[in-house]
Amino acid sequence: MVTRIAAAAVASVCLALIPAAARADAPSNCAGADLTPAASNLPQVESATLCLLNAERTSRGLVALRSNNRLERAATAHSADMVANHYFAHEDQHGGQPEDRIAHAGYMPRYGPWVIGENIGWGTDYLSTPREMVRAWMNSPPHRHNILYTDFRQIGVGVVLGVPDPSMGDGATYSTEFGARGRELRRARAHHARVHRHHKKKHSAGRGCQRTPNPAVSFCS
Repeated sequence: MVTRIAAAAVASVCLALIPAAARADAPSNCAGADLTPAASNLPQVESATLCLLNAERTSRGLVALRSNNRLERAATAHSADMVANHYFAHEDQHGGQPEDRIAHAGYMPRYGPWVIGENIGWGTDYLSTPREMVRAWMNSPPHRHNILYTDFRQIGVGVVLGVPDPSMGDGATYSTEFGARGRELRRARAHHARVHRHHKKKHSAGRGCQRTPNPAVSFCS
């Protein structure tokens, strides 16, 4: 059987992305990391994916991400939509962006700052396992940037059976929605500024939403 994997990412802030050297998998004992997704094990697959992502973060001294039901709802809906409508992109067939579906899921605060990001991917055969998906993301600079982005505090993982191109055979499609908002984001940024003042980034004052050249990038201050 031909086995393929595909992935795409959206950065959360405007940064120059420099290819990173490949690194061995972060040490982890994540149950289900090598499961091939099936109808009977999708909760375990999603838990293993979160565990592996957090192993990458905590092995570098970053805060572990917490699962958020609203982000998970947005992630699962996007994975299902890509499989059902045979496309693979951050922008859906109606022009909706990650910001739109995350807002629709009720995650965005009415007031205060927020930041979001999204990684998507699909794989068939053994490349559909959580370990292989996370490995592929970590070997891609934009995906790696999202996974290791300091300010993120919450995540939703959505895995559905099937791939955007059904001719490729059985597999699974993954979406991960990253986020932080309100006081938690302010605390994260304050801590980051204290530790890395020379890397501190300036954003426009007030509640101004910005995008990078990638149309799916979202930051709101």
